[in-house]
Amino acid sequence: MSTSRVAVVVLLLWACGSNKEATPTAASCLPPQAADQGTGIAAVDGVKATACWGGVCLQLDREGMVIGAATPPVVPPVQVQQDQYIGTKVARRDPGGQWTLEDPEKGTKIPLGTPGMRLEVFPPAVVIAFQGKRLHLADAATLVELGDFTLTSPIAAIVPWFDRLLIIVEKPAGTAQLDPATATLYQGPELPRCR
Repeated sequence: MSTSRVAVVVLLLWACGSNKEATPTAASCLPPQAADQGTGIAAVDGVKATACWGGVCLQLDREGMVIGAATPPVVPPVQVQQDQYIGTKVARRDPGGQWTLEDPEKGTKIPLGTPGMRLEVFPPAVVIAFQGKRLHLADAATLVELGDFTLTSPIAAIVPWFDRLLIIVEKPAGTAQLDPATATLYQGPELPRCR
């Protein structure tokens, strides 16, 4: 075999090997059914984030990139939304489902989000109201709404992730990160889809 033929064979073998690495493996990708119709959940254990859609779980790195398959996390059931104390402030829900942040000592209050939204509190004073694709961010310590965001997909879960909040969206599956300190929303990288 001539030197040029050997070079072509080596080049073809290298190209085939490169293509295999670029294709997501079944252990690190989302099947179309899970990505487009699966319900999303998330959990963080130390520096490890696990996100699942339709029962398919992936482990994410700090930037939200998939680093491998994961086992489903234990996620506590959603609890009935009730008044929550955040230091000396309180988040109250009126009978119509509208959340209000209040300072009982001063008698001041601000509405948060719209009626029917779910409320999450992240110590020391980050408060989020969300429903569907909408998310409202507030600082309970100062009673100030910091941001109003619309995501590309409905929000399934929000969990603390380093100095940010990891947001799991569904239908189609994806992630985003919210930096409460700067009230900045970062869209996550595209999740690998199985072919």
